[in-house]
This record gives sequence, structure tokens and C-alpha cells, in this order.
Amino acid sequence: MRPAALALAVLLGACAGPSAIPGQPFRDARALAVAPDGTVWVVEGADGTVLALRDGAVVQRLGGVGTGEQAFLDPVDVDPTNGQAIYVADRAAGLVVQFTAEGRRAGALVVPDLDGASARQPAGGFGREAPRGQPTAVAAAPDGTLFVLDGGRGHVLRLSSEGTVERVLGAGSLSDPVALALA
Repeated sequence: MRPAALALAVLLGACAGPSAIPGQPFRDARALAVAPDGTVWVVEGADGTVLALRDGAVVQRLGGVGTGEQAFLDPVDVDPTNGQAIYVADRAAGLVVQFTAEGRRAGALVVPDLDGASARQPAGGFGREAPRGQPTAVAAAPDGTLFVLDGGRGHVLRLSSEGTVERVLGAGSLSDPVALALA
């Protein structure tokens, strides 16, 4: 079975594929993505992990519920971009967390809550205590620009490599958005 077909079957619960709990099917698979090398990434919300699968076996595990730097509060989406950077949208934390291909945390970007702020702000202008958005999906462009769907506010943000945050689809214009993809 090809990796993408395996991932779809696992996500839909059509087979008892690998999970965060050995011998159990996924309990809360929320998102999947396939890297260029065929690695399938699955967000398993039940235990707050993001799993990499190759040939039906878990080969890498990111996150987990907890308080450490590697932990997620509520992971909801993953984008493995070119296989070298893995981005995870953590809705409850209001962050997009970046990992290296080896699974090391490379950084985290605060997704600002732009309501009440201007539609274009420098990323450095949002402090740790600033209100955060609720990222529900993330997609990376080849130039390093990140697009983030803020499901709580119903808009799409562009986080540029220059450090600016721009609303590219207006607040409240989407009703219950759940996914984002780049063409």
C-alpha cells in the first residue's frame, strides 16, 4: 500500500494502523500530510503527538502532552514542507512550532490575535503576553512564508520570512474553517 493510501486508511479508521499506543488504532487522528520522501505525518490528538510513519511503522514521534519544550497543548495540523522542516499548529498554545527533520524543536511562532489590531503588524510587535490566535492549519510556501488559518477568528494570516504578519483573508469571512492548502 502506498504511504498516502495507508495514511488515508488509518485516518479514516479503515485499518488498525500504528498509533501512539502500541497495538491500538488511532483514537483521535486530526490531520495528515505526506512529505516528499513518502513519510506520512499524522496528528494524534488523543495524546498530543505528531507521528511520522514509514512502511506502516512509527519512525518518529514529536510532542506529547506535558509542560516541557517538546510538548503540545492541542496539536491540530502538521506540514512537513520539504521534509527538512516540520510545522505543527498548536491551537491551544496559539503557536506554530517548527521542528527539524531529525525531530529537534527549532522554534515557535506566536500566532497573534489580530482582532482590535491593524491587519498588518510586525511580528516582533507581539509580545509573549499579547493575545494569541487559534491556529487550526498551517501551510509553508517554498520561499519560507507560512500561511496560518486562525479558526477562532475565521481568517488566514501570512507570516513572512521578514517577520511581518498580514491578514490575507479577512476576519470572520470564513465559517468553521478546518484546513488550508497552497497551490
